[in-house]
Amino acid sequence: MRLVKAAWLKLFRRRPLYWWSLVLTVGIVTVIFGIIEILHLVNPVRHGVAGGLDGFRGGMIGLVLTGSVGAILVGAAAGTADVSYGVFRDLVATGRSRWQLFAARVPGALAFYLPMVTLGFVVVATCSLVFAGGFATPNASLIVRGYLWVVLFTGFDLVVALGFASLINCRATTIGVLLGFQHIASP
Repeated sequence: MRLVKAAWLKLFRRRPLYWWSLVLTVGIVTVIFGIIEILHLVNPVRHGVAGGLDGFRGGMIGLVLTGSVGAILVGAAAGTADVSYGVFRDLVATGRSRWQLFAARVPGALAFYLPMVTLGFVVVATCSLVFAGGFATPNASLIVRGYLWVVLFTGFDLVVALGFASLINCRATTIGVLLGFQHIASP
């Protein structure tokens, strides 16, 4: 448990990583819902409501796309943290196995990133309900399934980025390769 907390703390102390991850998961979906609602208020005939089922679907897609970028950034940082700080040899010299050191990174990175994804999803679900107008809104079952889908998708990206970064020990290459695969090569 101490290794997990240490892995979380290494990520939390990186303020630019924290703020950019927060912007990618919460900020962008908030701005998108705000712009769509303003457009709807200015011209309701031409622009539909920001919420409802369509808004929920669009918000989830936006959260997954931008949230996966944040997950890749966090995973790459978590995977290379010990090597980039120059303490990996010291940690191995203490008697901890390499497997234990790697295994502590995964829950530490998830504990760092999942609250951001949860907050982003709360924004999507709330805006979908509040800005629905008279249109159908997502029910509780759809909201729970949507949340689990977003967590699974972004969590998978985070774990893949963490593993790839740990394998090659290069943050920039990891980010470039996984962003290219995620947003260009995969359908």
